[in-house]
Amino acid sequence: MQQIAKALAVLLIVSLTLPGCSSFSKQARMERAHRKYVRKVRHEHAKQTARAAKEANRPLREAGLMSAPVTNVTLGPLPFEDVATPAVANDDPQPKP
Repeated sequence: MQQIAKALAVLLIVSLTLPGCSSFSKQARMERAHRKYVRKVRHEHAKQTARAAKEANRPLREAGLMSAPVTNVTLGPLPFEDVATPAVANDDPQPKP
């Protein structure tokens, strides 16, 4: 019994003199914070990429909802038909020698 108590006392003294768990050190906290930040940024980037892909595919989905194309036809004089015929300088049908 005394031997167990002595071993536990030595173990207690050694454990109290150690600086602590490495996961609680400043470097470990910084690494965890960085991993969390990277995970958050990647998640946000994936959300933005998915949102952009959804926006890019929107016209394709809505194309089925659109009606058939409509052609507007107007019958009437065209703008270039209103132009007067050019006057001929030589009205004489007989060639002159």
